[in-house]
Amino acid sequence: MAVALGAAERQGQEQAQRAERLEEELRRTLGQYRTALLTAAPDVPPDLVQGDNVEALEGSLASAQRVVTWIRQQLEAKVAAERIPPGAPLRPSPDLSSLSPTEKILHGLRRLGR
Repeated sequence: MAVALGAAERQGQEQAQRAERLEEELRRTLGQYRTALLTAAPDVPPDLVQGDNVEALEGSLASAQRVVTWIRQQLEAKVAAERIPPGAPLRPSPDLSSLSPTEKILHGLRRLGR
């Protein structure tokens, strides 16, 4: 009976060690997967991608991408609203259609500096 108990104890310890190794391997694999996700989405802040399983990592990545898209849209809208057109607007030329021929000649001579 003692032999069977000792064998069961050893088997239990071996299974516990195996479970520990598998958990460590899972953590390492999830870390590598997280790194791959962040490499594929460089615009996502790494702090926003967290999780202790594949579904949680993918869910937090999707959420982070929505946040990044929203912030990008807000910034683009702000920049577009603050955009100033280059250069000064053109000055409109005076409307000479209402002037008499004499006034048109005088206007032309003034422009020439005479």
